[in-house]
Amino acid sequence: MNRRWLIYLGLVFIVATATPARGTAAERLRVLPAALVLLDPHAASADKFDACIRLRNLGDAAILAIPALARQSKYDQPHIREMAFGTLIRLVGYSEAVCLRGNIEDSSFDEGRMRLRTWILSVEIWEDGTRAGSPRFYTDGEWHRAGVKAALLLWNKTHACPTDEIIGIDRATKSDLLNALAAGLSTFKPERRTLALRLGDALGLEGPASVPLVLAGIADEDADARAIMQKHANELFRPNSNDPGVVEGLVRAVTLPKQLPHVSAAADRCLETMGPRARSIAIDLTLARLIQGYPEAMFTLVAWSANRSPLAEAVMALGAVPTGQRAQLAQLLTALAKSPDDARNEAVGLLCADDRSLRDRTAGLIAADVARFDRHAVLKETVQAGVSQSPQLLARLELDPKIINPQIVPLLEAREVRVRFAACSVLKVTGITGDGVSPALEALLADTDDSVCYAAAELLGRSDILIRLQIPPLLRELRNEVLIRRMVAARQLEELGVEPKEITAALRRAVDRRDMAVREGLVAALESGYVKRKPTLEMLDEAAGQQSDAASRAYARAALRELEAARKRAG
Repeated sequence: MNRRWLIYLGLVFIVATATPARGTAAERLRVLPAALVLLDPHAASADKFDACIRLRNLGDAAILAIPALARQSKYDQPHIREMAFGTLIRLVGYSEAVCLRGNIEDSSFDEGRMRLRTWILSVEIWEDGTRAGSPRFYTDGEWHRAGVKAALLLWNKTHACPTDEIIGIDRATKSDLLNALAAGLSTFKPERRTLALRLGDALGLEGPASVPLVLAGIADEDADARAIMQKHANELFRPNSNDPGVVEGLVRAVTLPKQLPHVSAAADRCLETMGPRARSIAIDLTLARLIQGYPEAMFTLVAWSANRSPLAEAVMALGAVPTGQRAQLAQLLTALAKSPDDARNEAVGLLCADDRSLRDRTAGLIAADVARFDRHAVLKETVQAGVSQSPQLLARLELDPKIINPQIVPLLEAREVRVRFAACSVLKVTGITGDGVSPALEALLADTDDSVCYAAAELLGRSDILIRLQIPPLLRELRNEVLIRRMVAARQLEELGVEPKEITAALRRAVDRRDMAVREGLVAALESGYVKRKPTLEMLDEAAGQQSDAASRAYARAALRELEAARKRAG
């Protein structure tokens, strides 16, 4: 940690704990750990965000963390910067917060970069790369570039390779160094590029992480470097090899910005050696890179004559994909490159997402490659998960009723309402053709869930049941405080003809003469009958005989007396 900031933080801590005006002692003691998290460059982003929230909730006691908040308001991911700056404003005001943040940028960052350059020149042994000079006031990109420069300088001075026995230089560290070397190759001068290739060879090139360096090596102008890297290329790019990791490394190399000359040609030769399956995997992974926002992937597809396939055209038709969706859609194509089973699992997950636009884009990709995406199996799994798809999405999948309907029929009997409704949604697009479809829907006409019942009625064309949709709002109107609205609702219910005439006529008379007891008895019975799918008269008899609610019993009996009187008058 920068010593000046640590001393400053310590002084503020001493002063603040000595004065009782800024929060309780317990609060002040909770500030320092949160401030130290903000100043720790190795702390996870989630931990830093949580630290900002804790400091915000501590109120005035967070004055201890002003140095940390000022620094973090300029150095970190946007959501952390925003939270740190907002907390700083609450403590010192907007103008002072801006001043503090500006001072951090002008002094501490420059000081950190100077320390970085000093560290690069000070590295004498490989262990230095994992101890001194850890980043404080510079970006991750600067730190990685510094690490590469230090490694190349050390290699050039000693030509001694780091081994696994050296503390801190483990396999993961070597992999990071190889990735950093590959990422920096296009910016190196020729002599430094050759130096990087030789260092990579000395580190031990193996596995997918080494692919970009190997490709650059076999395309290098230096004959000795080409000879060295060709040995590794022969191991990586074997005939009939379909290692997705190796192919993915190749695709990353040919789709990087500022690509080195002849790397694409070298990659083509390697794919030719590996065989057609490797090229197919490479095309899928290149489409994934295009979704991720690498425009170089388009040039690669054109070079491979793979930009006119239905899947490639579907990817290009996606247009401007929101940032939050890119990784998910790219992962779908990455899974497709590996196996149909992986692709199906990814597709199911995306079609079950809350984001409907993500679902629509996923459906477009599935429909573009029906040979490898089993769209019927994918859809069945989403229905089993209780996810209903829009008619537009279902139409986009171009489902075959002969295939999907037999798979959907058993789901009409599922215990979960969401599953039954999702199954009906599919049949609205595919139709009710096929054995067992109509009987299964007939059974749903008595479903206890209105949405399922009406979906089945709509599919079967049962207008008598669909009319029932109008009953609940009319029943609510029958309890309206305005008489004229109750009268209108009573007559509309009678005109629907879904209830026995004696029930609706008695209700109309009760409303007209303002007989609240009869009206309430009839309305309550209509509501119960609607929910339980039972006749209104049965509900009246049940309410009149129950003992738990005296008021409801009295209303039901008043309604029954009204019905009996009407029968006598008619007789």
